[in-house]
Amino acid sequence: MGKPFATELSLLPATYDWATQFPVQSLSSTLRRCRFPLVAVGSGGSFTTAHLAASLHQKLFGLPALAATPLEIASTDIDLRETAVLLLTAGGKNHDILGAFDTALCREPKRLIVVCASTRSPLAQRVSRYSTVELCEFALPSGRDGFLATNSLLASGVLLCRAYETSEAGRIALPESLESLVGPGVQEIDYSRLLTAETLVVLYPPSLKTVAIEIESKFTEAALGHVQLTDYRQFAHGRHHWLAKRGDRTAVLALATEATAGVMERTLTLIPKLTPVVKSVLPYEGPLACLVGIVQGFELTRQAGEARGIDPGDPGVPAFGRKLYNLGVFIRPVRASINALADPEVAIARKARGAERAPGSQTSGWIQAHADFLDRLRRARVRAVVADYDGTLCDEARRLDPLPTPITRELIRLLRAGLVLGVATGRGPSVRTELRRALPKDLWDRVVVGYYNGGDIGLLDDDQTPDNTKAVSEPLRGVEKLLAKLVGFLGVPEPELRPKQVTLKPGEAQPLERLWQNVQGLFCPSAFPGVSVLRSGHSIDILAPGVSKLAVVNRVAAMSGGTVNDVLCIGDQGCWPGNDHALLSTPLSLSVNTTSADPECCWNLAPVGHSESQAALGYFKLLKHCSNGLRFEVPDGRRKRT
Repeated sequence: MGKPFATELSLLPATYDWATQFPVQSLSSTLRRCRFPLVAVGSGGSFTTAHLAASLHQKLFGLPALAATPLEIASTDIDLRETAVLLLTAGGKNHDILGAFDTALCREPKRLIVVCASTRSPLAQRVSRYSTVELCEFALPSGRDGFLATNSLLASGVLLCRAYETSEAGRIALPESLESLVGPGVQEIDYSRLLTAETLVVLYPPSLKTVAIEIESKFTEAALGHVQLTDYRQFAHGRHHWLAKRGDRTAVLALATEATAGVMERTLTLIPKLTPVVKSVLPYEGPLACLVGIVQGFELTRQAGEARGIDPGDPGVPAFGRKLYNLGVFIRPVRASINALADPEVAIARKARGAERAPGSQTSGWIQAHADFLDRLRRARVRAVVADYDGTLCDEARRLDPLPTPITRELIRLLRAGLVLGVATGRGPSVRTELRRALPKDLWDRVVVGYYNGGDIGLLDDDQTPDNTKAVSEPLRGVEKLLAKLVGFLGVPEPELRPKQVTLKPGEAQPLERLWQNVQGLFCPSAFPGVSVLRSGHSIDILAPGVSKLAVVNRVAAMSGGTVNDVLCIGDQGCWPGNDHALLSTPLSLSVNTTSADPECCWNLAPVGHSESQAALGYFKLLKHCSNGLRFEVPDGRRKRT
């Protein structure tokens, strides 16, 4: 795995050029959907990339983000169901990153994303089994790194900067070449004053912590020297005492940008004169300064290697080091097949949403509620299915694509078996177009579509529904006027106005959660009686009084000759204020994502790692034909009823 470090450094300009041209639209779109707290995971050189990703997330989205090692992600007490997890790896095959993937998958974060600097890796093979896990993989023209991460680190950093370049508040303008980025001085800095010392103290402002992490990583992994890291103010809280006792055997590297150079200068004037100091004031600010600092860190590593007689790209790996690297400490969980259901403890954890940690929580009650719900499913004879569209029949990330072929195949099977299908969606005619494209015309009269969250209902063969020629209904006119005054202040696009629904979507870099909080602050129930405000996975829907997806359930129940108790309802936003909350309050209701706390309905029974369309597909496959309808095949270890 060794490679001369000088050779790797010579390839950096070409790697930078490649990384500035590589398509990042898919990764960028993925990151824009991750407007909630982030945990970025990496080991070795990828830990530096994880720090850069966390700083980008904080800077451009204004949201909490942290970098973690694979062992930290496996051990954390953070509820990952409220976060996005970003896994970063050069090769995608070491035990730790594979273990981190398995662990994160079982913890079911809101989004799970993998960025891998190689193609067709073992990690990519695992990702391919889960429809909502998103993968960005690329093959570097420079080939694999040597012992230390170099070209993969630079490429990943550039790609992340470009992908995160979505915020109007802080765009990142990458220079055309690496030479333009780092300037002429990167190889002109003489670090020799630092390299005779036993210990190197790296002082940094918070914006350059990524650079400090990278320097410590290179020096330690290549055995180039002992490094201590501290920001300028933490240095003042006791860490300066190291220089008082060991200043003659210690050197200081002071990192800064132009904005933080004043803090650096005032700090360095107080350092004992016998301690050698080298200043590095980086051009730019924020992420670009970090990219420059990473490249300068490579140069520092090269000079340190020459001074120590060590090639950082090929320092030699001891036998015990290889054994440590291949030491498997992650126990891979057992995977369930697509036709299986989640274990009871998994389904209950999704349902309880942390209640299992509360003192006196009734675990036995949840176990019984889960068993009762399964028994109800097992006994039911399903005559109709009502499903949400975005995030259920299709993945939220691909909601503008055609329906997935496996979903289409199952819907056709169920319709041919005599089922009545209802589709309850917040969208309008675009869903009619996609359903007609997917389903044979002779089945259209068995498909009911509830547009705008049930505000307008018609059969799939009805060209007149939805009717968007009407003006906004009277109860929503006050909402329309209010939004017309405030939409500029909210930083959102113009609302979409329909007769019985007003839809708001977040701005380019605005979290949906933040938009929800703003909208909630506008609406007083007494000012808009009967009006409801709900969330989908991508928008806020404001509905006229009486509008509900339950209207679709009632319509298909009547068409099938049964009752609401014979209708299986499937959606993704079952927890209020999700727009499937009412839909999934019915007796036979399954979620493919979030659930309500009601123990009698809205359970998520999908296998671990399966969500959205993949979970819906699993539910459909469990619907089997029987003499008087369809039955939901619930494995229970006993003889199944027919």
